Amino acid sequence: MKMPKFNSSQAPILFFLILVILLCSTQTQCHTKGLRLRPRNQTNVNTTSQRQNPEEEFMKWVRFVGSLKHSVFKAAKNKLFPSYTLTVHKNQNKGDFTNIQDAIDSLPLINLVRVVIKFHAGVYKEKVNIPPMKSFVTIEGEGAETTIVEWGDTAQTPDTKGNSMGTFNSASFAVNSPFFVAKNITFKNTTPVPLPGAVGKQAVALRVSADNAAFFGCKMLGAQDTLYDHSGRHYYKDCYIEGSVDFIFGNALSLYEGCHVHAIADKLGAVTAQGRSSMLEDTGFSFVNCMVTGTGVLYLGRAWGPFSRVVFAYSYMDNIILPRGWYNWGDPSRETTVFYGQYKCTGEGANYAGRVAWAKELTDEEAKPFISLTFIDDGLDASSSWSTTSLAFLLAALSYFLLYSPPKPHYYHTLFLSASFSDNASIALNLRTLTRRPHIAGSVANAEAAAFVRSAFTSSSLKTHLVSYQVSLTYPLHRSLLLTPNASATPITFTLEQEDVGDNPYAEEVTPTFHGYAKSGNVSGPAVYANYGRVQDFAGLNVSGAVVVARYGKIYRGDIVRNAHRAGALGVVVYTDKRDYGGGGDECFPASKWMPPSGVQVGSVYNGLGDPTTPGWASVEGCERLSEEAVELSGDSPLIPSLPISAADAEVILKSIVGDVADGDVYPVGPGQGILNLSYIGETVIARIENVIGVIEGEEEPDRYVILGNHRDAWSFGAVDPNSGTAVLLEIAQRLDKLQRRGWKPRRTIIFCNWDAEEYALIGSTEWVEENREMLASRAVAYLNVDCAVSGPGFRASATPQLDELIKQAAQEVQDPDNTTQTVYDSWIGSSNSGVIGRLGDLTSDYASFVQHVGVPAADMRFGGGYPVYHSMYDDFTWMEKFGDPMFQRHVAMASVLGLVALRLADEEVLPFNYVSYATELMKSAEDLEKDNLGHGIDVSPLFKSIQDLYTSAQGIHIEKERVKTKNYWGLVQHEIWRVSRAITHASLVLKGVLR
Repeated sequence: MKMPKFNSSQAPILFFLILVILLCSTQTQCHTKGLRLRPRNQTNVNTTSQRQNPEEEFMKWVRFVGSLKHSVFKAAKNKLFPSYTLTVHKNQNKGDFTNIQDAIDSLPLINLVRVVIKFHAGVYKEKVNIPPMKSFVTIEGEGAETTIVEWGDTAQTPDTKGNSMGTFNSASFAVNSPFFVAKNITFKNTTPVPLPGAVGKQAVALRVSADNAAFFGCKMLGAQDTLYDHSGRHYYKDCYIEGSVDFIFGNALSLYEGCHVHAIADKLGAVTAQGRSSMLEDTGFSFVNCMVTGTGVLYLGRAWGPFSRVVFAYSYMDNIILPRGWYNWGDPSRETTVFYGQYKCTGEGANYAGRVAWAKELTDEEAKPFISLTFIDDGLDASSSWSTTSLAFLLAALSYFLLYSPPKPHYYHTLFLSASFSDNASIALNLRTLTRRPHIAGSVANAEAAAFVRSAFTSSSLKTHLVSYQVSLTYPLHRSLLLTPNASATPITFTLEQEDVGDNPYAEEVTPTFHGYAKSGNVSGPAVYANYGRVQDFAGLNVSGAVVVARYGKIYRGDIVRNAHRAGALGVVVYTDKRDYGGGGDECFPASKWMPPSGVQVGSVYNGLGDPTTPGWASVEGCERLSEEAVELSGDSPLIPSLPISAADAEVILKSIVGDVADGDVYPVGPGQGILNLSYIGETVIARIENVIGVIEGEEEPDRYVILGNHRDAWSFGAVDPNSGTAVLLEIAQRLDKLQRRGWKPRRTIIFCNWDAEEYALIGSTEWVEENREMLASRAVAYLNVDCAVSGPGFRASATPQLDELIKQAAQEVQDPDNTTQTVYDSWIGSSNSGVIGRLGDLTSDYASFVQHVGVPAADMRFGGGYPVYHSMYDDFTWMEKFGDPMFQRHVAMASVLGLVALRLADEEVLPFNYVSYATELMKSAEDLEKDNLGHGIDVSPLFKSIQDLYTSAQGIHIEKERVKTKNYWGLVQHEIWRVSRAITHASLVLKGVLR
């Protein structure tokens, strides 16, 4: 037969066609992680040379292909770094294209040049397909939260011929070409979760059907069959994948690293369905440092293929995983051929005890092949040009996205403060959920609140766990208060109830008014008014054998009870005076912010820190405990009974003491004719409390901790105290999750702590500090507390002095929520407290254990000061929505300031502490001491000298910190690095005996 004439001008095109066919073909060489063509005892003795050789071979290939010239290909430079860039923007005046498919279609039929297509933020409602010959495409979004590609086909959607298109073609975004890279984009299939048993509802968000694809910080959102990991070798880094049934499926060889897999199953679902059909097929899924969370009940995998292979290593699994873990697809024979395993996983769902017998808990040696990039490249022959090319591609991809021009921390800090990152609606929703029911420590409602916080932490990509303690708490069993105004009067019995003045359906669940840890007893005596119950209020006042009546306002209620006991009183009633909390007018909540006449401020009267029965050690199960007698002798427990009462009840009592007194007058202290009978019986129980802990691990200093904390338990609904702080904490976690999806990783570890039982005696935080004392003392950088985050306008802060400047700097970066023409700092210094930062010497909130037990720098911040409905049943969502923060912008600002302080502590190379201000503060205190010491003959000069030494050292550190920021300083560092390098080289030559 006569051969057709060959036109030599067609040679380049023919060469490229052959090359592309080779690139697009899927390799099926042996890679079974246990059945390999190379010897099992082969070891990698020179990792560096192995990496350099593929890169060198790959660059040779690049230069070879790049030397070819053609009108279609121009100069082909097949490296990761772009030959040119295209932009897609919804506004046709701002980009090269308005939709994605047009940008793809504009590429040459056979593309061998690295092209970067940048998507502007927006929702692109289109179906996208990248053909097999359009290789070397990179797509970049402006963030997975804001750059979304979505479509809504299912397997039963009709195609152009009227037939069902099938699962393969249902993909919203299909990748059919090799060497594809995507970053910071969401791929979404909008089809809702199908009903159980529904047919043809497979709806793929992303399908990847080509070799050497990499995805960084992307989201894949769908319901059934979300990610079709069809074929080829793929790398998924820091991605979020959501679905219900088999939502990661296919027959690719893929490594998922640092990914968040989130289930939205109503009932039964599965994370994976891997389709390996032969032991010679080089496919499988490996999940490393991933997180599996969500709803429903899930299998880790279903054996879609008879030789299905899936491994989870170092991954967190929520309690949604079935104990069995894996499903054989209804074919028992597959149990002998599949390879399913897990290695050092954590979380309630990772418990291996209930796993099927044919799954494996891997040993170190068995897990080794699955936990690095070698999983998707190690099995090929080292001499294979395909292997060298693909490995070089992955190395280059990682270099491009992880090494080349990473954003500086300041970029992420600015992003954290941006309006697009804050969400006042989410804050309001979280606060409404948290305050739906009263949730006193130890209650079922508080456990439900803990579960909500944990779920919110997990949804924000925090590695989350519960830390529980068994602690001593008290609750009221019986309360009564009876007044006999005079000898001839009829006794008056008080109801001791707060009136339900709103429409809260859970008001009846509020615990009866009482004092936490109050002493049980029944006492009677003359009613004696003692103003605020301070030491000076008892001076010259005879209260021996009396029942003291005192008002809240100036000192801690526990000190009122202690002062009364020391003065000889038998009991105490503490009331909420309308002059302090009632506004002096007729209107009260819900018409105004003021406390209703029946309102009662409850709270603890214990003067210590932590569980009273375990002073100095953690209240873990089975620990040593003090007896009730020993607790009482400790000096921190009240020794006489007490009750909190309302302004209305107190007014009746006061009339029996001082008669009718006009509003605004000062009540004279002293006794009256009335006799008070106070009876209180409390119940002491050992109750379970739960701290919720969430962690973002640091990249460079993971053993250094920046801790943010807030407590969750409340005496009633707790909208201000404490759940405004909880809502702020959740907002910060959500923003940091968005930063992580943009590529941010903290230098140091950030820990979120949601404490329990703070209201009783700062118990949750104290027990945790006691249990982790040595770790925190050596590793904690700072503790940032937020309790009553918002009660009104006006920023306030308290801190240990080395944090003063940092707080002021953060406040200068955040817009004031009540005056958009100013920053928080501008409004702060213009207020009555003039930017003054308070100190943390008391036991008011959860910073106490960190400061006083382990000496950790700490801060506490809030908007607003004292508020009228504090610790009453009226501190609910309605009060916050109407009076505390109607638009929830103060919450947003609080999250911005607190979060920015945390970010700077977590990210800056040199910790932003200023010990010059610390020394200055110490000097002021020493001067005050010297003034108080006049006439006592004590020499304080050694103290002044020590403070001066500290001041000098602090100034030296401050100067050195500024030098570090200069180029000259780093030039010296570079010189020292070269000097050490030369010394090592000389030593190496000596050891080798080599003369060059």
